[in-house]
Amino acid sequence: MPKLVDHKKRKIQIAEAAWKVIVNEGIEQATVRKIAKTAGLSVGSLRHYFSSQSELLRFSMELVAKRVKERAEARKYDGDPMEFMTEAICEVLPIDEERRIEMEDRMAMHHLLYPKQFTYEKMIRTLKYHLRSLCK
Repeated sequence: MPKLVDHKKRKIQIAEAAWKVIVNEGIEQATVRKIAKTAGLSVGSLRHYFSSQSELLRFSMELVAKRVKERAEARKYDGDPMEFMTEAICEVLPIDEERRIEMEDRMAMHHLLYPKQFTYEKMIRTLKYHLRSLCK
């Protein structure tokens, strides 16, 4: 009987392996082979979930964004707008290991996937957009 695999969990496992490679060795070393090895999979198994390196990196970047958004949205507004905004801003700052990894990975992947769009001004606009959405 074939082994049952939770495809969603496996994709997340692969994305997290990509994060480890990027943080420890740099985006240039984030090859499919190295990510597969870090995830404990064969290249063929990884290709079953992601047909290309850019598809894998895009998924990894989207997963980081989803996790940050979920943490920010989980914050309860208790009536103090300054405290709420401070906590929301802290969700995107590298104040602990998890957030540092997320920020480094997202910036590295964004730069690799969208080199012409990766500018300081674009990052500021994106941050402002997300902060405004939290204020609604």
